[in-house]
Amino acid sequence: MTSFSQTKVKEVNGIYTTVSTAKAKTPDVKTGKFFVDSKGKKYPVYLSVNDKLYYIRVSKKTGKAYRVYLKVE
Repeated sequence: MTSFSQTKVKEVNGIYTTVSTAKAKTPDVKTGKFFVDSKGKKYPVYLSVNDKLYYIRVSKKTGKAYRVYLKVE
């Protein structure tokens, strides 16, 4: 079983060229809310492009920033 999709093209002076449609990524957005961990440290909460909530935590050992996703009940 094979499936094909149609290629979008435009004509310029009798020559057809493909039209590429790049999706514009929107940056993650601060929600204005905060997450407070068990030690009392306050982190701003962000909303990702995929509608998931997270905050950014920095590792003490490596100094790298990590996203910690929140599960809302």
